Amino acid sequence: MALEAENLTYDGLKDIVDGYLCRPCSPVVTPELARGTFDMTTFPMDELRSTDNVSVHVFDIIWGFNDDIDMQELGRLYKQACEQGDLQLLPSRFGLKERCPKETKLQMVICNCNDGSKVILKHIMFPQKMKACLFEKMVYGRPHRAKWMTGSPKTGRKVLQYCLEHLGGFVFTNAELKSR
Repeated sequence: MALEAENLTYDGLKDIVDGYLCRPCSPVVTPELARGTFDMTTFPMDELRSTDNVSVHVFDIIWGFNDDIDMQELGRLYKQACEQGDLQLLPSRFGLKERCPKETKLQMVICNCNDGSKVILKHIMFPQKMKACLFEKMVYGRPHRAKWMTGSPKTGRKVLQYCLEHLGGFVFTNAELKSR
């Protein structure tokens, strides 16, 4: 029986990722994957408000992206940006508007929509907690925050990685779930 994101709770996702570790890896760009268990409406995140608490894991979502994307060139630039710790090497809208700490990590998923446009989900991991009002100024799209990070950040991080890996589309990642 296939997993349906709408039916997955935090406890259910916690059980799925139990026994895995979330580890850094060399930057990887996957060829386009078929739609996965999750989509942008079922991904575990909430809109970020400028009054929200500080956070390490945040998202920038750009809906209705209609420009052509050279995935091979974007993949090359993504790998270069990750290896050099400089997100400014990414083309505008694929990085952040403002310079951020060198230790900041970015993962990204680009999915095709039914209307022919694309949606870009950027998962940004700051080395220290970032104020919501500052992050809002950095994004090109709509800022969001990760759900379920307050109780157990390690488990929350594994859940986020699992969900990212199960979105489908083009996945740009620098972390992976590995069994212990």
